[in-house]
This record gives sequence, structure tokens and C-alpha cells, in this order.
Amino acid sequence: MNKLKTRLYASMSLTVVVVLVAVAFGVNAYMGSDSPKVVVEGDYIEAVVDGDRLGAGNSPWHYGDLNVSGELTARESSVNIAQTGATTDVTLVGQDSGTTYYLSATGTNIILPAVTNTGANFRFVINGASANANFIIDSAEGDNMEGTLIVAGAVVDCAAVDQINFVVDGENIGDYVEVRSDGTQWLIGDSGVLTPAKMTCTDPS
Repeated sequence: MNKLKTRLYASMSLTVVVVLVAVAFGVNAYMGSDSPKVVVEGDYIEAVVDGDRLGAGNSPWHYGDLNVSGELTARESSVNIAQTGATTDVTLVGQDSGTTYYLSATGTNIILPAVTNTGANFRFVINGASANANFIIDSAEGDNMEGTLIVAGAVVDCAAVDQINFVVDGENIGDYVEVRSDGTQWLIGDSGVLTPAKMTCTDPS
């Protein structure tokens, strides 16, 4: 009987600790039939075993301590854009942030999401031959792309421009550029292009 009481007290203590920790960090906690569950932005973390994935819904934020037994890894999101036929528009949204876009085939006009998506960031990489038209990285608002490009080792200044262009017929596999929003402008990050004049920044409007 004493052993049973001890087990009950221990189980209740664990429940209280889980609830108190969850409340302290501003999340909802409750006891399920199998194990403690903590609700984070509408999702819950239960038991994670080898081979399972621990995912987040619309929000990846976790507040408080996260204890992991084993390896915690991340995988970069990537998308191939290889249009065939006429040049088309591809419109990105804030949720696409963090994605690498691999570009090949027919040129494409890639429209960035609203610059108000603070922290949104994208990487664009040539991974195959292109034809017919440029690959254009286009600001939705215009006049808010700032920074410099490194083209064949030379610095190209981009001040309040609308677009960054991978120029057709001069692309090299591995040419790339990164952009990131600070909430009011798109800041050009790392870049690299092999051939002179084959990446430009323009302000057509």
C-alpha cells in the first residue's frame, strides 16, 4: 500500500511540475491518457521516439528549456524553378522565407513577398542553362532593394532599385544572390557571379 501511495504521489508531482513549468513559460499544459502534453501555438509535443519527427505548425517558436536526447537536425527548404515556354511570374509569400530557389530553363520573373515580412530571406542559385529571358528577382513595391552585388570580382552598387537580374546567355551554374527584409527594404546579402555584366540591378519603373 505504501508503495502504491509513493507511485501516486510521484505521478502527481510530475503532473504538477509539468503544469507549473508550462504556466511559467506562458503555454497551456494538460495531462493526456498516456503522457504529459504541452500545447505550443495550438500544437502539442508528446513523446518523440527514434524515427519520429518533431514539427511545428504555423509558428516554430518554443519558449523555455528544450531537452533533446540524441541529434537535432534541420533541413533547408529548396524549390526548383524550371519554366518551359513563355516567361512566367512566380509570386512568393512570407511563408516561403528561408527557401533556396534553383533556377534553370526559361527566364522567370520572381516577385518577392511584401517587404513588411520582416526577416524574410531567400537565396537564388543558377543550377542549369537558361534561355529566352532573364531571371528577375523583383520587389513587389519597387525602389526598396539596397546593397551590392559581387560580379566577376567587381562590386556593383544597387541603390533603391526594383530588380536583380540574372542575365540570359551569360549565366554560370552556381551563380547566386541572397536577399533579406528588414521590414522596410530588401537588403542584398551574399552574392557571386562568374561573368562580367551577367548580374545587374535595375530600376525600370
